Amino acid sequence: TFEFNSNRLTANARAILIPAADALKGQPDLKVELAGHTDSLGSETSNQQLSQQRADAVRNYLLDLGVAPEQLSAEGYGEARPIRTNDTEEGRERNRRVEFNVVSK
Repeated sequence: TFEFNSNRLTANARAILIPAADALKGQPDLKVELAGHTDSLGSETSNQQLSQQRADAVRNYLLDLGVAPEQLSAEGYGEARPIRTNDTEEGRERNRRVEFNVVSK
C-alpha cells in the first residue's frame, strides 16, 4: 500500500517486493502486469496519473532488484477498481495499492 497522495514505496512495501523479485527471477517466462490503484480522494485525472506513478515505482524497484524488463508491464487504473469502501480511512488505505496480475506463463 501507499501513503495518501504518494508514489513512494514504504519500507514495508520494499520488504514485500524482495521475495517477489526473487520469485520472478526464478521464472523468466512469467510476465506480470503491475496494476496501480488509488483511493477516490482527489480528481479522477490526478488519481489516474498517481496510479501510473505507483505502478512505475514498483516496476522500477523490481528492475533495480534484477527482474528482467520484459517480464514487467505497468498500468495505472486510477480509482476505478476499489477493493474496499472509500468511505473509511482503512478502506482508502487498502485501495492505495499495486497488484500483480499474471499476463502469461
